Amino acid sequence: MKSRVIGLLVIVLSVGVLTGCTSSTSDKKSADSSTNSSKKVTKNSSSNTSSSSSSQEPVVDAEGNEKVASPEEIRGTWYGYNYDGTQIDTISIDQYSMQTSFSGQANTTYFYRNPNDASFQVQHEDWGRALDVNEPAHGLHFFNIRGWQQTAGDGQSYAGHTEDGQAVLVSASGAGYWTDAVYFKTEALAKQYKGQKFADLVYQ
Repeated sequence: MKSRVIGLLVIVLSVGVLTGCTSSTSDKKSADSSTNSSKKVTKNSSSNTSSSSSSQEPVVDAEGNEKVASPEEIRGTWYGYNYDGTQIDTISIDQYSMQTSFSGQANTTYFYRNPNDASFQVQHEDWGRALDVNEPAHGLHFFNIRGWQQTAGDGQSYAGHTEDGQAVLVSASGAGYWTDAVYFKTEALAKQYKGQKFADLVYQ
């Protein structure tokens, strides 16, 4: 009788242990599944965020005309000597426009995309047909600006560069992007480098 009771106890205990193990394994699988699911959601969420941030909507004005943003490296106020070398010219470039003072004459140009449609025929004295040039010229990344209704000529191009450790704005013209002036961050630097030609720039 005693051995029978002991045998029953052993069976009950064995079943209990097996049940506990099965439950523990099931809980672990459930937890792992939950973790993996969480990881998948996080990954997808990150992917969607990255995708939405990389797609950028064009910036337009109140009439729906598309603006063109200048490269960050050419923004700011720059100083350099004019062609006859008698006075300092200034160029101030922000995201969507440029203010110049050449030979004492001030001018503002707003950067817009050429729509290639009927609206191109509308005269805008202070609009420039701006183009971020894809192919580097002489190792420089140029931003080209032409008159809104300009049909001939290559306009004026600007590129950020470095000379003697100083940030400079290279001004170039013509189909060959030939350097016609170099502008500096201060008037003092413009005076220091007045008339100097740099070996790594291409002049006509």
